[in-house]
Amino acid sequence: MPAIKIKVNGANEVSAEMRDIYKNQIPFATARAITKTLGDAQKYIRTDILTKNFTLRHAAFIKAGVRITPATKQKLEGVIQDIDRFMALQETGGTKFPYGSAIAVPIVGGARKSSTSLVRDADRPHALMASGMGFIRNGIMYKRGADYKRARKYMKVLGPGAAMMGVARSKVTAMYVLVPRASLKPRYEFQKAVYTMVAANWRVNFADSFQVAVKTAKR
Repeated sequence: MPAIKIKVNGANEVSAEMRDIYKNQIPFATARAITKTLGDAQKYIRTDILTKNFTLRHAAFIKAGVRITPATKQKLEGVIQDIDRFMALQETGGTKFPYGSAIAVPIVGGARKSSTSLVRDADRPHALMASGMGFIRNGIMYKRGADYKRARKYMKVLGPGAAMMGVARSKVTAMYVLVPRASLKPRYEFQKAVYTMVAANWRVNFADSFQVAVKTAKR
């Protein structure tokens, strides 16, 4: 029986292409998939997790703190993090200590008109005390009313007695409760959100990235 020979044309070219895929395209696809998955997690945290778990009074600022560092072919790892230090305890829970002597907790109806409203710059603790309109008594920071300010203004003209009458009539509003520390429960769910996105999207993102890598590879 005669011998039958089989010859594969282009075997060298196929081998070269496979080497290129292993050396260049798989790292490219991996880096792209990592970065895309981190981007998915970033979007999920910004649009869903933060708005679900917090009342955001400076939404754009808080969301901007969620940053990613893309992966590269040379470094097949990426990073997602919240760069705002004050958010760390929201993830882990724990005791929050004041930067100064006490933590000023805004009172709804005082410093904060509603649970979702912003505190005016003029009503922030340092500004309030610096203006002379604020005073502290029994662990509460109060704001004096407009009559007190007018009484001080006309004290030289009307005399101390008139000023004291103004103080007596002045409306006083409780603005802040001053506490030495605060206990925070973990509620951010940052890590959980990232793990959720990796589990849901990694395979799809890698498959898509590998197709892009092969199609755009330089021949």
